[in-house]
Amino acid sequence: MKRTVLAVVIGAFIVVGCGQKELSPLEIEQVSSLKTELAATEQSLSSAKVDQEKYTGGLIKSLIHARAEVLETNKVLLQQRINAIESGAKIDIVIQGSQENPELAKQLELEIAKAEEEIKAEKKEAEQYSGGLILSMKLATIATQEQTLAMLQQKYLSAKYGLMIQSNTGEADLSKESEQESKEIGAKSNNGEKNTAMLPPESGPFGFKMGLTKQNIEDMTGADVKLVREEENLYIVTKSPKSNSSFDSFGLVISPTVGLCQIRAIGKDIKNNSHGYPIRDEFNSLVKSLESIYGKPKQTDILISGSIWKEPQDWMTAVYKEERFLTANWKNQSEPMKDNDISDIGVEVRADSRSNGFLFLQYTFSNGKECLSEAEAAKKSSL
Repeated sequence: MKRTVLAVVIGAFIVVGCGQKELSPLEIEQVSSLKTELAATEQSLSSAKVDQEKYTGGLIKSLIHARAEVLETNKVLLQQRINAIESGAKIDIVIQGSQENPELAKQLELEIAKAEEEIKAEKKEAEQYSGGLILSMKLATIATQEQTLAMLQQKYLSAKYGLMIQSNTGEADLSKESEQESKEIGAKSNNGEKNTAMLPPESGPFGFKMGLTKQNIEDMTGADVKLVREEENLYIVTKSPKSNSSFDSFGLVISPTVGLCQIRAIGKDIKNNSHGYPIRDEFNSLVKSLESIYGKPKQTDILISGSIWKEPQDWMTAVYKEERFLTANWKNQSEPMKDNDISDIGVEVRADSRSNGFLFLQYTFSNGKECLSEAEAAKKSSL
């Protein structure tokens, strides 16, 4: 509906305001001022669109979307007023104008400056957090403040230039949209359904990062992180912050004190022949990709001594019986591993039948030893 209204405003002006006229000094000054406002609005709108792309859904995206809608309205009405002055069109024929109010404009200028300082302070405080519920709340607060700022700017334009802004209706519509989005998120959470992602992914493997909490990961993926083995602090999630079509579930070791310390990515099923050629090809392809990032690994392809599954056509059977192992391992930390706090990477071919296999990819972070010590201490305390 709002998009249609804006299109009508622009369309109506094009019909009425044809041609150029010579501007008076006062009109030249006013157009210059309006163009300055327009440039600032376009910059804010561009920033809002960039912020919006960081999220796939949720309350924060809804608030940013609402802010962008307000800024889009501001942009169109500023452009319409500039065009009207430059062409000599009578504005009240196109839309019903409101009265200029210089005193209110000055008051709103002060409120805008205060709001901008508050947003700046909130952003600085948010930089102290890498994830978690607190950061989610901070980001939601910032998005709300920026939406409020956009509305204040809209009221300021109305007061200073007499632009027609249906502020009450617009604010109500945007507030209802955000409120409804918030209710929907809460309802989905209560029903055990997946929530939409509220935090952007990190730069580490699959979008994870050392030290993330369970809440961080749920906020980043929009999926439930379920505990599967309490004594190991082992959880499982069916989505990663950065999607990868080769893997469909992720085991995560999450310490209650040091956070995420290990990722165990489970690859999708790979149908095989008895020689295991398809899964070996997939293994080699994955190792090659990882090698381009982390350097050359140590590869191992061994058959346990005494195994009867030693013929080429027994390859998959030997893997299934856990008597053959095809692995690649990165233990010497390269710069990319250090940058992402990774101490160890391992890839292994596994099978759950003679004809079906999958790849297992494990990342251990630099806090892995702390996680292991913590789990061992917990076991001892239960004896």
